[in-house]
Amino acid sequence: MNELISQISSTIFHLSLILAIIMIMIGKAGTPLFGKVLVILIIVNIALNFVGSLPPEQLIIIAIICALFLIFKLKPKRRY
Repeated sequence: MNELISQISSTIFHLSLILAIIMIMIGKAGTPLFGKVLVILIIVNIALNFVGSLPPEQLIIIAIICALFLIFKLKPKRRY
């Protein structure tokens, strides 16, 4: 299980590097979306490294909490 997590973690790291290079090449590196995507990838990467040492029950609870947070945090704000 830990090997799988470390593989996923390194894959995410490489994807974030590739994404950064592509965004810089097409001139979108200064946009807020780029920053958000990169920060999310980095947080996921750190979380996966941290998660490698936790039992599965705690992982499920953490995943549910993160999902709820993202659902409520990323809802578009209504403008009237």
